[in-house]
Amino acid sequence: MTEELHTLFSKMIQIRKNCGYRIQAIAKKFGILLSPNFSIENLLDLPTDQLMNVFNYLLTVESKKLLKSEEEMNILMTPALKISLRFGLKVVNLNGYLSNCPAQLKYQYFKTVVRRASEIAPNIEELILTSKQLDCNAYLDISMDSEFLQALSKFSRLHLLQIEDVCYIDGLDDLFQLLEHLQELQYLSVCFPNGFAEINFEEQNIAEKMKKSMSNLKVFRYGSATYHLRRVCMDHLPNLQVIEDFASDFSLMQDFVAFAQDPISHGTSNLRHLLVDYSQQEAINQNYHLTCPLVSHMAIFWWEEWVSEHDCSKWKPLLKFTQIESLHFLDTPLRVLNCFLSNYGSNLREISIRYGLDFTAQIISLKEIFAVCPNLEKLKCYTTMIERVPFTSFACLKEVNIEFMR
Repeated sequence: MTEELHTLFSKMIQIRKNCGYRIQAIAKKFGILLSPNFSIENLLDLPTDQLMNVFNYLLTVESKKLLKSEEEMNILMTPALKISLRFGLKVVNLNGYLSNCPAQLKYQYFKTVVRRASEIAPNIEELILTSKQLDCNAYLDISMDSEFLQALSKFSRLHLLQIEDVCYIDGLDDLFQLLEHLQELQYLSVCFPNGFAEINFEEQNIAEKMKKSMSNLKVFRYGSATYHLRRVCMDHLPNLQVIEDFASDFSLMQDFVAFAQDPISHGTSNLRHLLVDYSQQEAINQNYHLTCPLVSHMAIFWWEEWVSEHDCSKWKPLLKFTQIESLHFLDTPLRVLNCFLSNYGSNLREISIRYGLDFTAQIISLKEIFAVCPNLEKLKCYTTMIERVPFTSFACLKEVNIEFMR
């Protein structure tokens, strides 16, 4: 027994030393040279501005360590978060905090943090936990319980709520009840469980519940693609600017600034990011350009089994918009691509063109893109190794990502 206690005690001492070394390394990034004898016990002796810089780094920058320690969470991470909240932190980014947590304990720590923050700092404006893939229903198996949702509902001043990892919200009823308490919320990103697409939206009177609790939202992203939910949102929430996901590979939450809420006439929408997913057997509204006149970003996910390039009625209505500046394509035939680029090319700032592994049709060349898109600033595309393009063609680009195919 004595030997076990000695081992445990030694481990705790080493963890505290490691926390001290970590603080020294972070402080150095901000030009702060701490004493070689600095220890975790001296942390609160730092000037407030230096302390908050260190804490902000700890809480937002993800840890790359393979071994996660619950002891380090309790000794360093949780006190850092508590102190930051008491100093009036308005944006709570938990990416760094939870990246230090053992995987099996993440939900437990996440829920505890949300509960404590709702008591210490109920006026926070942003709560952020991101994921590199929004399709979280493929790997998340924990749902937000009633205690978690009740704590979230206390953040009445939230403008942004982004929970894309650790847990999902069990369904729309839970979501509607939560949002009734978050009337200032404008940006929402959550995950739904597997099987969510099977909901009967008409029988459950979803549209009326949406209008009651979600009318102020500008962005609604969710990790379970279903055409029916997107359709209901488009029909009944005219203030939404983004539905399901961004219609661009270049749009991120960090740099997204909501467009001005332009006055809209009855029957029209403020939608700016339009997703057209033919794999959902989506029927194209012939008057999209009239009902959604402000669309500036459009994504087209082609599916040959549902739409043919020769069936122009299913895709040519998408050529009638007047404010398009960003296009995103997946598995789209060359003929269709050329039509879109010829139609919108002079105004395009962004283009993303991707193909799946089994795509065998002819792909567009970089020369064709540059020829019709003189104002292009961001480009992401697949092309072939044999194509030769002058480097001067890339001169105006601010961002480029090219993947070569055989």
